Parts: sequence; C-alpha cells; structure tokens
Amino acid sequence: MGEKSESKASTNNVPDSQLPRKIWGTGDFEFGKPLGKGRFGAVYLAREKKTHFILALKVIFKSVLEKAQMEHQLRREIEILSHLRHPNILRMYNYFHDKTRIFLMLEYAPGGELYKELQKNNRFDDNRTATYIEEIADALMYCHAQKVIHRDIKPENLLLGLRGELKLADFGWSVHTLSLRRTTLCGTTDYLAPEMIEGSPHDENVDVWCVGILCYECLAGYAPFEAPTRMETFRRIKEVNFKFPPWISEGAMDLIAKVLNPFYNNDEEEEEEEEEEEEEEEEEEEEEEEEEEEEEEEEEEEEEEEEEEEEEEELKRDRYLFTQAQPGTALNGPGEKKGTLISVLTSPALNRKLPYPRPPRGLAPPTRLRPLLAPAAQALLGLRLARLLLRRYLVASSWSVSAGWRRKRLRRGLGGSTAALTMKIWTSEHTFDHPWKTVTTAAMQKYPNPMNPSVVGVDVLDRHVDTNGKLHSHRLLSTEWGMPSIVKSLIGACRMRTYVQEHSIVDPVEKTMELKSINISFTNLVSVDERLIYKPHPQEPEKTILTQEATICVKGVSLSSYLEGLMENTISSNAKKGREALEWVISKLNAEIEEFTSSARGNMRTPMAAAAFVEE
Repeated sequence: MGEKSESKASTNNVPDSQLPRKIWGTGDFEFGKPLGKGRFGAVYLAREKKTHFILALKVIFKSVLEKAQMEHQLRREIEILSHLRHPNILRMYNYFHDKTRIFLMLEYAPGGELYKELQKNNRFDDNRTATYIEEIADALMYCHAQKVIHRDIKPENLLLGLRGELKLADFGWSVHTLSLRRTTLCGTTDYLAPEMIEGSPHDENVDVWCVGILCYECLAGYAPFEAPTRMETFRRIKEVNFKFPPWISEGAMDLIAKVLNPFYNNDEEEEEEEEEEEEEEEEEEEEEEEEEEEEEEEEEEEEEEEEEEEEEEELKRDRYLFTQAQPGTALNGPGEKKGTLISVLTSPALNRKLPYPRPPRGLAPPTRLRPLLAPAAQALLGLRLARLLLRRYLVASSWSVSAGWRRKRLRRGLGGSTAALTMKIWTSEHTFDHPWKTVTTAAMQKYPNPMNPSVVGVDVLDRHVDTNGKLHSHRLLSTEWGMPSIVKSLIGACRMRTYVQEHSIVDPVEKTMELKSINISFTNLVSVDERLIYKPHPQEPEKTILTQEATICVKGVSLSSYLEGLMENTISSNAKKGREALEWVISKLNAEIEEFTSSARGNMRTPMAAAAFVEE
C-alpha cells in the first residue's frame, strides 16, 4: 500500500510533457463527406464523438507513401506543422496511425480551396485579391521568421476558413533550415522561381515570387507564364516574359512587376523624369486641395445635421451589417438531419460563395502609386519590402471605409432600401447563488439538456487558448424554438429549425466569461444578436451575476415593430429556460461530485479496520 501511494505522489511531480497523452483512433470520430483526394490518400470531414469538435482527417496510405519514397516528406510536414501557430496557417491538432494508414487531424476550412473559388468566379476584383495577398504575406512573414520556407504556394494549397480568411496549407514541400538556402527543385511549374529552374541555391524569396504569381492569377484568371509546354513555361519564367491584361489596375501592375521583375523601373533617367512629374503633380494637387477645402467648408455647414442623423442610424445598423457578413448563411441547406452538423456541411448549400473580410479602416488613397525600389534593386525582393509594397497596393486600391461606403453596403444588403430595417434591444440581469467558476463550468456544458429542449444539437468548430491565457470556443447550435405564427406564415415553415453561431471567451484572471451568439439562418428576414456576460457579484463574490442583452431585427416586412415585440417575449422565455438549464447542470455536477466523494469515503478504512484487514 505504501508503494502505491509513493507512485501516485511521484506522478504528480512529473512534467506535463512526460504525462501519458490520449491515444487517438478511428473509433473516436464520426466520418462525413470526402473533402478532397490526393496522390497519397484523401481528406474527410469528421467530428470527434465526445466533444463534437469538427475537423478534417487527412488519411495517407503507408504503402503508397513508401512506394514513392516520400516518408521523409511527411515526417517533415508533421514536424513543421506541429510548431506553427498563425491565424492564416491551417493548424494540425495531432496525428495517429494504424497498420496501413496515417491520420493527420487538421483544422477544417469550410470555404474549400481558393483554386475552386477562382475557377467559379473566373477572376477576383482588386479588393478581394488584396485581402488574400495581405493574409498570405502575413503568414509567410511568420514562417520565414521561424526559418521555414513553404516552396509550394499555389491556389490549390490555399483554403478559405469559416469567415472567408485565407489558410496556408500543405507543407509537404516545406523545409526548416537555419541558413534558408536550398537547391531542391520542387513546387508547381507555373509557380517555380527562376533560380529553382536554373538549379541555383534558393532561399525564402522563392515564396515571395509565388506571391507575385498568385496576385497575377487572382486578378487575371490565369498564370503569367502559362505556355503550351513545360519547357516553354520554363523559358518564359527565366526571361520574366509576361504581359498584363487590360483590366488589371495600375497599382496591381506596379506591385506584380516589382515582385517578378528585379529590374523594373531601374533606369535612373526614368526615375528622374518620374520625380519631376511627381513634383508637378504635387503642386497641382495642392492647388486643387485648396480649392476643394474652400468648397468643403461651405458644404460642411449644410451637411452637419444630416451627418449626425446618419451616424446615429449607422451605429444602430452596424450590428445588422455584421450579421450580413456571417458566412454561416450557407449552412441552411435542405434535408439536414436533426441535431447533426455533418449532414448540414455535406449539403450543396455549403458550396455557395463565402464573403471575404471587410477592408481595413482609415486608409486614404493617394492620387498615384509611386515606385519604391532603389536603382540597385536586388535580384528578388525581400519579404519585408514585398509586404510594404502590398500595403501600398492596398492604399492604391482605394480601400477607405467612409460612412458613405457603409451606407452603400447597407442599402445593398437590404435590397436597395434602408427604411425596412427596425431594431429592438432587450436586456436582462440575473444573479446565481453559485461561485463564478461553477457557473461558467456549467455554461460550457449547458446544451443539450431537458430543461431547454429547443437546442437539439451542439458542434464545436474551434477551441483554443490565446497568448493572454483566454479560452476561445466557437460552436454551432441547431435549434428549434417557437416563432410567432405570423412569422412562420411569412417564412413558409411550420417548424422553425435555425442555426446559431456562438463565440465564448473565458478570462480566468479577470474572472469574466463573455458569450456572443448570432443566428445564421433566415438572416434576410430576422436577425437576433445576443450577448451574455458572467461575472462575480461585486458585493457578494460567492455569487455570480449574469448580464444579458439581445438585439432583434425584422427586415423587409411590414408590422416589423409588432413582430419584434413578439420575438422579444420569445427570447425572454428562452432566457428563463437557459437559466433553468444552468441550474440543472450545476445540480447535476454537484450530484456527481457528491457521488464521487461518497464512493471515496466508502473505500477508506479506519486504522483498526485497516489493521484487521492486514491480519486477514
């Protein structure tokens, strides 16, 4: 008995890295549709059975891998992915294997490949391309800081996440090296850099070259050096022989030319002429600006009152605009099974176009984008200079978000009219007679439960801890809740099945839990944006106070105020059920703790009983 206690005590002193970890297997997952097939295997949508966490399982057959002698490539991919953490890099959670297969547990990207999105749209506009290029540049800066070269950037290896953000994937050809100098010929023909074709040593600048090719292909719809034969493509790449189609803007051409052509604008005479032209343009601009300022001062007095009213309306409509940007509207597919996300994700509706992130605020476009390269330009741009050029490209693309831009987007989302939008805000406050830790633990396990049967399924899309120690969790809830009969008649459905996206943030230091939820079904008619905050009671720390707020919008139909009033009553009723559900979970947790304690007490013996047991 003494030896067992010593063993248990010694286990408590073992570092976390040496503690036994969970051994994964195929029995831990429910498999969904295939997401793609490759040379060595396939990728499947999967859901972890215990937590309902959604992920992608990459299945690789050992026999095919050994036949191609690519074992080292897979080993390198696993080693590199396990150490990379960036929002624009597809994450690998873990891996496991059996006798014939290797399984990689990867982050699921609902938007699919950028290649398929590009094929569907033929080409992208400046704003969307600039968004993608900025994201891939940020990811590559992180990789290069970690001494990692990707070496196979192409649209097929770029995925779109839940919100349309870019995810860099497939690190099979990547390499980690302290010198960042390699000689291996690898990658895709259209994206190969000249030094790789010539067999010269290459470094991280081959990724910068690929960024230029990607930017061109997104805007033009085809690769710049595309040719009938492989040798002709190689010749064009080495000669940097390409032409721009007429629809590509000046700012985009300037960026691409600087990334792909090291001698672009390298003539000193041309630079002097451009400097003179720039000075003349600046003088003209100053004169025009003075005239415009005088005109603006006269117009400002007339527009001040209108702008104040518009700003108040915009503040109210920002929530609605955010609702319109949610990609989850594509999840409302027909024929979904009750309480499961797998069937929803396999529906054709998921293949609809996902919105891409809104452009950054506060960028004022200059009148002209000027060259930034010095006369003695390097053979290839460094990544930081490329990043600078990308930012200049964003500015040159007129990515300023003014109030007028927001109004234009809002009218577009409402079918050209803003008069149909009304909004109602509902608030509530409740005190739980339980500590904050108990309440937040129950809140994370609240659904499904018999106290609130409207929630019929919960799927975890993402769960991670950020650099500040806060726990983030993204969930998708399948709900069936009572809607007013008049709303049902408008929608044309007798049973209201909706999907709700939840995002919770738990801060264990400040002892706060914030939960935001928003519906992603029927957003063209109804939107409900809800926010819950759990904090310790300021006067009674052993209790927890819940502050709840919901913003209700009914759009595009008459009697909006009446319908919102009915929905407010429904939300109030559901909030009460949610609080009852929390109490039910807390009582269940307390019962489990009491049962465990009683069981432990039953196994304990008094000293006399223990001595009698030893004698026997």
